[in-house]
Amino acid sequence: MNSILREKYSISSCIYLFSFLLFLSQLTLGQEIVWSQGGVGERPNLTFLGTEADKTGLLVSSPFANRVRVLNLKSGEEKWKRTFSERFPFVPLPLTEAVVMEGDQGTIWALKIESGRSIWELREPESLDYPISPTKFFDNHLFTFSRLGWLRKIDSKGVVQNRTRLNNSWGQRKAVAVPVRGSYQNLAYLDQSGRLSRVDPTNLKVRTDSLMGRNGALERTYGQSREMLGATLNKDASRIVSVQLPGLIESFQFDTGKTTWQRRIKTASDLFSSESQLLALPTLITWEGKNAVLILMRHQVTIFDQETGTPLEVLPLPSDAVAPPAFDTISNSYWVLCREHLLKLDSQNRFHTSILPVVGEPFTLKVFDNLVVVATLEGKIFAIFPSFKE
Repeated sequence: MNSILREKYSISSCIYLFSFLLFLSQLTLGQEIVWSQGGVGERPNLTFLGTEADKTGLLVSSPFANRVRVLNLKSGEEKWKRTFSERFPFVPLPLTEAVVMEGDQGTIWALKIESGRSIWELREPESLDYPISPTKFFDNHLFTFSRLGWLRKIDSKGVVQNRTRLNNSWGQRKAVAVPVRGSYQNLAYLDQSGRLSRVDPTNLKVRTDSLMGRNGALERTYGQSREMLGATLNKDASRIVSVQLPGLIESFQFDTGKTTWQRRIKTASDLFSSESQLLALPTLITWEGKNAVLILMRHQVTIFDQETGTPLEVLPLPSDAVAPPAFDTISNSYWVLCREHLLKLDSQNRFHTSILPVVGEPFTLKVFDNLVVVATLEGKIFAIFPSFKE
């Protein structure tokens, strides 16, 4: 009896394995998986290394790991790996020949892109302090921002040139910095309270405006606490478009902080993926003289006129969105990662849809020259040339 049961179990396993391999082969026929690799931890961050015209490497990190891997973007082969004394809560900062990484305790490492060898290391320990914003590069210097409000200016040799303190109090709490896209023309920080701080990079003098209420006090809108989630500066840095709780898209004049338009989102939970990742960080579209704002939500994409906030398009998604939009600088296209699909948006505001051929829960993506790199929630990495259904 036991031998018969074992034989049946063995046959069943073979059938399952065969079916699974057949499933993968069918996916691969439709969508070319160029390579796949293991990562370093859950909820990974992906960083392209190399020049704007030639991305050669992919750095894989995780907020839950103290090690990183750099893979060859074309082949997936490992170029180098390193283990550190701290974890990495934010996406590393890639420069021309170096990559800068700030750990969760405030240590900064500058590494050679090609080898991972240390160029310099900076550690200024302070009790109960840690970074709350990714390291910025501006005017040939690095700038870091910590929970206690310290803003540091660091030169190319890893020496602190200057420091100042920004006000980030928020009621009884400290407001954390939120992401601001397009701030490369200005050194600016935005926090949860809506406090916008513009910093003069030469002397660290700060001008601060409150976009929501006064002095960073908690403000209530629609019966709920109002909170800034992220924003994007337009090309000429004249306007800042924000996304807020309890579900607002609001545009401000960058110089004055005055509201130019505001739109209400029906369900605030749609601003986030099922894994609580912010989807609705505003993405600015500038195709063919068109100035628009793309807002990704869990079930749809809405495109607003950048000047007036008038809705121009509402595009439903074939499956739930899981990551903020990505932009491919070479093909000049916007991409959306969904739970079961990959979408490419063309200049006519049309989606081209591809079935997502990855094993595991998709979490984030990067795109370069139509090569899509998708990381799963568990940390597996896939490089794909998608095949679109017209």
